[in-house]
Amino acid sequence: MTAEEIFCNLFDKYGEDFNWHMVPLSQSNGILVEELKKEIGKRHFLFHKKVWAVAKCESNDDVLYVIGGEAGTDTYYRICFIKGFNKGAS
Repeated sequence: MTAEEIFCNLFDKYGEDFNWHMVPLSQSNGILVEELKKEIGKRHFLFHKKVWAVAKCESNDDVLYVIGGEAGTDTYYRICFIKGFNKGAS
């Protein structure tokens, strides 16, 4: 099952309450990844990993990211940005 099929099934099930949208592949390593890296700081274990944004919630700042793992595995993280959470991190 593709990600598109999963999103369609979730929309069919939850209707307008399902307010996530897929991030286009052309934007998957753009501004959302830059924002993630600013929020987590250089000392975070994800900072130097290859990260892609795959989905964004329209009602808040939640983003679903995928990080490529060893041996072809992928790990998914949902991150909620909190304004001012990581000020001064380097």
